[in-house]
Amino acid sequence: MSKSDPSNFTRIHITTPPSEIDLLFRKAASDSLRGMYTSPDRPGITNLFQILSAFEDTPIATLEQEFRGMERWWSATALKERTAQAVIRGLEPVRERYEQVRGDKEWLERVRRKGNERAREVARERIKKIKEIVGLTHD
Repeated sequence: MSKSDPSNFTRIHITTPPSEIDLLFRKAASDSLRGMYTSPDRPGITNLFQILSAFEDTPIATLEQEFRGMERWWSATALKERTAQAVIRGLEPVRERYEQVRGDKEWLERVRRKGNERAREVARERIKKIKEIVGLTHD
């Protein structure tokens, strides 16, 4: 996954539907090396293990052990599927909250106004200090 790549197939947004998340992981890069382990020589597999570890809050070494005995063709597929499901589960509450907030126009407007007021207060204080530092205030 890459935030800087212009392709939409390199990142997942909060609004990415579960079916698309699943597809993104099915298309994720892996390799044809035997065994399931992380290594600088295996960036695709390592990335999948890192994502799965983060979403399941499980050490990578534990995950590597779980996948160790699988046949090569099945293990990469299983790792991709499990990672996709972990990401889908992990993002679901965030996605639900996003949709809830996005639909509450009054709340969003109140937050915007409050943020604007606070920004103006901070700006006034800083402008006052700057004027004092450069000698533009009148005593």
